Amino acid sequence: MNSVIRAHPFDHRRATIRPILFLRLFWTRRSITAVRRINPTDCRLLPMQRKSAAITIGMKTDHENGFTLIELMVAVAVLAVTLTIGVPSFRETILNNRQTTQINELVADVGLARSEAIKRGIPVTLCKRNTSGNNCDSSAAWADGWIIFSDRNRNGVLDGDDNLLQVKPPLASGTTLTFSGGRVTFDARGFSAGFNGTFIFCDSRGSSKAKGRVLSNTGRLREPTDSLSCN
Repeated sequence: MNSVIRAHPFDHRRATIRPILFLRLFWTRRSITAVRRINPTDCRLLPMQRKSAAITIGMKTDHENGFTLIELMVAVAVLAVTLTIGVPSFRETILNNRQTTQINELVADVGLARSEAIKRGIPVTLCKRNTSGNNCDSSAAWADGWIIFSDRNRNGVLDGDDNLLQVKPPLASGTTLTFSGGRVTFDARGFSAGFNGTFIFCDSRGSSKAKGRVLSNTGRLREPTDSLSCN
């Protein structure tokens, strides 16, 4: 009697699951190996593997961190160029701002003297001050400051019933201020007839950067249209 050999039934479900389990086990072992802390001093690693492991975990290698001489020279060169360009420009900005502030202060004080003359109905004088700041001094410099006071007799001297209205301290060092006269007197109408002229501000940059204001006989200020000289 012939024996019948029966084929083992093919299980499609097992054939599908086994590769999946194998792949799962394979990637799981790879993940564990990847996250495992590698000791770069392990003698079983090749030199290149040790170096790679040391870099990976943030340890020092045979070469210390730092700058090379060429990198340092390039950095110094860039810094030198930056300072050469930036410092003069920054200094120019400071001087321009200082000059603008000083002009605005003069304009405000001239406006104050004029308005006080109109309000009080009597002459008011703005003049170069003495060291004490309590009277005029024709020999002083405008850059040393000025005072504003009511000047009933228009003599340019703080006396009698005159009242001191404002005292201006000296300007910043290195700044000069010139004017054709030693004082400006406004009458009760706010006019400064006979005291017209040009206030000129100068600093270390000379005439090329000079700025000023022109005072008219009507007591008003305007910007100059002609070039200014610091001499």
